[in-house]
Amino acid sequence: MRLLRMALALIIMYDAYKGETWWLLAIGGLFAYQALANWGCGGSNCAIPVNDNSTASPDVEIEYEEVK
Repeated sequence: MRLLRMALALIIMYDAYKGETWWLLAIGGLFAYQALANWGCGGSNCAIPVNDNSTASPDVEIEYEEVK
């Protein structure tokens, strides 16, 4: 994801420089900052929750039935 953000930042910044659309430099800079700082969507709100198996019963027996 970091490489994607950096590639997008470089493309946007290059296009902004060539087309003289200077406001796009800010957007390219934001993507470059995200790639360099490994900062995603604004903090821990988008983090994937860690699966905590400590509350589950440790030895649950699963029975399977063979279907022919």
